[in-house]
Amino acid sequence: PGGLGRWRRKSPVTAFLAFLLTFAQLQTAFAAITNTATVSGTYNGVPLAPSAPSDNTVPVASSAPALTVTKTPTTPNFSIAGDIVTFDVVVANTGNVTATAVSVSDPTADSLTCPGGLPIASIAPNTSVTCTASDAVSAGDVSAGVYSNTVTVSAQTPTGTPIGPETATATVNRAQANLVTVKTRTTSDPTPAVGETVSFAITVTNNGPSPATNVS
Repeated sequence: PGGLGRWRRKSPVTAFLAFLLTFAQLQTAFAAITNTATVSGTYNGVPLAPSAPSDNTVPVASSAPALTVTKTPTTPNFSIAGDIVTFDVVVANTGNVTATAVSVSDPTADSLTCPGGLPIASIAPNTSVTCTASDAVSAGDVSAGVYSNTVTVSAQTPTGTPIGPETATATVNRAQANLVTVKTRTTSDPTPAVGETVSFAITVTNNGPSPATNVS
């Protein structure tokens, strides 16, 4: 009697003992895990000699938590204060440990949303989460001719080891005005005499996309 049951004499029985070793994101770097098993039992109430030990070694990769973040503008440019610029923020787990409690911080953005909300509960290795951010352009951005924004991400392993922080910066340029000037003679006489007045029409067109100010 026992975990393996009663073995009939001369029965071709092969016993396998399966050991499932679950590593909940080990943070200590082990080169390998070695497991040893022995088998013992009784037959008709008589103890049997235990088997010789049998072991198996399983290589275990060292823990290497890592995050990356990229920020890409989805608005090509802006023109005036109040224009909305938008970004895609991609947080990728490039390590071999699940990242948990992932914080995505963009203090200057008016809006920052991620699937499932913030903080992100977890990101498995070799996967990523895409968030979106948006902000209104200020008068200072217009004067500078560029909008710049930085996002910061950080997380921890399931055992509490910090990951990051990592940062990414994206910029959006102010679109320039495109002025075109056309000068047309309005005097009908093609060959005016000396002393006659010749008139012209000057047309200035802004082909955008930004407004032109102080045009002279």
